[in-house]
Amino acid sequence: MARQDTFEVEPDASYAADDTSNVQSLDHGPRSSAGLLFLVGFTLAAGGTALAFAPRFSWKLSQIAQQLETLGFPHATIAATGLVVFCLGFVASGVARAARFRPQAAPSRPEDSEFMLVADQLATDLAQVLTSLLQLSREPGRELFA
Repeated sequence: MARQDTFEVEPDASYAADDTSNVQSLDHGPRSSAGLLFLVGFTLAAGGTALAFAPRFSWKLSQIAQQLETLGFPHATIAATGLVVFCLGFVASGVARAARFRPQAAPSRPEDSEFMLVADQLATDLAQVLTSLLQLSREPGRELFA
């Protein structure tokens, strides 16, 4: 005879439908994206450099290098792209480090909003003066700084 297990749920138990506190996120933050950029950049740079020396070491690698070059991906472009992506890894790492040490926002003060208003008015006035100077310099027969 087969045994059947029954489970009873308490009627007063409440579960949040979107409770994801026990679920681990797949996103490991900006730190892992910097590591990924380092890895991809180094791989591309090393691959591009290896393709440059491929004809000396392997006939098959030289064929791959020629096929990539006919597709528009010469070894120098691949290596340069790798260096750029590697440098983007440094940028992403710096952004992640700066985000960790971001100071808490200070409570806004009335002086700050007043200063921002004056700064905005000053920037607007400066833009208008520059626009006027450009219009004056474009008038035929008129030199602004003669």
